[in-house]
Amino acid sequence: MQKSYTKNYIKIYFWQFLSIVVSILSSFIVLPKLSTNPNFYGIYSICITISLYVFYLDFGFLSSASKFAGEYITKNNQKHEIKIISFSLFIFFIFIMLFSIILLVFIYKPDLIIKNIENNPLILKISKQLLSICLISIYLNILSKFINLVLDIRLENYIFYRIYVIGNILKILSVFYFFYNSKQNIVGYYLFYQIMDFFVYMFCILKIKKLYNYNIKLFIKSFHFSKRLFIKLKNFVKPSLLSLIIGLLTFELDNLIIGKIFGLKQVAYYSIALIIFRFIWMIRSTFYNPFIHRLNHFYATNDSENLKVYSLNAISIMMPIILFPTISIIIYAKNVVYTWVGNFYTPSIIISQYLLLSIIFSFIYVIPETLLFILKKNKIRSLILILYLFLYLFFLFVSIKNIGIVSFAFSKFIAMTIYFILNFYFLLNILNINIKELFTKCFKGMIIPIIFLIISLFLSKNYLPIEKSKINFMIVALFGGLLSFFATLIYYFTQKNFREYVNKMLLKTKNKFVGVG
Repeated sequence: MQKSYTKNYIKIYFWQFLSIVVSILSSFIVLPKLSTNPNFYGIYSICITISLYVFYLDFGFLSSASKFAGEYITKNNQKHEIKIISFSLFIFFIFIMLFSIILLVFIYKPDLIIKNIENNPLILKISKQLLSICLISIYLNILSKFINLVLDIRLENYIFYRIYVIGNILKILSVFYFFYNSKQNIVGYYLFYQIMDFFVYMFCILKIKKLYNYNIKLFIKSFHFSKRLFIKLKNFVKPSLLSLIIGLLTFELDNLIIGKIFGLKQVAYYSIALIIFRFIWMIRSTFYNPFIHRLNHFYATNDSENLKVYSLNAISIMMPIILFPTISIIIYAKNVVYTWVGNFYTPSIIISQYLLLSIIFSFIYVIPETLLFILKKNKIRSLILILYLFLYLFFLFVSIKNIGIVSFAFSKFIAMTIYFILNFYFLLNILNINIKELFTKCFKGMIIPIIFLIISLFLSKNYLPIEKSKINFMIVALFGGLLSFFATLIYYFTQKNFREYVNKMLLKTKNKFVGVG
């Protein structure tokens, strides 16, 4: 097994960072064009939301398979890795087929999910076309999940992002063909988007076969139900399934419920806030995934000391990457929304702020989440998730009449705050560490940079533009990025383990370019 993964981290972070930059460019160029007509953008957002539902259709089997496949990697057992991945994807495939039936109903009767759509023949036609494309494209998720499973457990998913970046650049360029002057071919753009994904996935699969001598024939032969593997995975599936169901109920159903109760314009408002939220979520997932799989490696080799040290280091290292951009966008929310999509989307401001507040401490609680999973503390995980769901639904029920669609974000903020407190408690217990020690090792160095960042953001926000234009948006993004960078620079000098990690990464990068090590 590979002893050091630092070079892998450098490659992962470089290509995922590039992927984030391309995603920002996509939002910068594509979204203003898509959001010009809130009704069209509302339909498009619902289709994107439905596509995201497919993520939850493995019912916990894929995350459980990832754990065991990662352990097989440490033992160089590719045969069992292939079998367990193939089985989990077969389960995924079955549930996608069942989901397709529901989607067919929506295609035939879109009024089930979109309020008053039958009153507008054009919107009705476009919705049916987009939903039909969505029906076909959801099967691409099988290819996507396969690629991510194989590469993630090897900590080599930079291979995927190299190809993905190129595909995304072509998608961005295509917007000038599908949207220009008064032309808005949202159906053509969505179809091209899915076609590009297909070619990206196929190229990645060929790359996997070549790099790892991956036995595709064994994978195909193993693509069926296995009672033995079902029994092996089922104990891990239960909490993972619960986590997926709660994620579906508390996040991915929002747009459908809003579309049915409030209409397409409200979907558009909420969707803009969701894009901002998912930007931070993407950063979190991008930078945390390597750490999560590495923790599983330590568990598989019974290395409890490194498990603890690595957990604490992950919190310190991820803090500026997640917290500083989140604070910047929360304080600059009005400037971001207005310069990006215009003042028509004013309701998106408060929604995005509550959504971001709900994950502002995710750099901490993702570690106890992971530890509870790999240490098989399934009952504790389940109880925390159930409590989170109850709190979310309760606050949504009591607030929706008074604050409308804002209630969906506000309820997440309240529920996630309590969720964070509980996970923080279990972090202390699992790592056998007290608050004072944790504060010294992870949080002491963040005080000065956070104070600097908050004061700087509040002092500067009233001087930044709020009129919609690409230049104004770039100015706001640049100021937010620079202030976050300066805060991170201060953190570099105030937090020892963060400084040591950065120095190690820089040294590895330098050695790679000069041919040393």
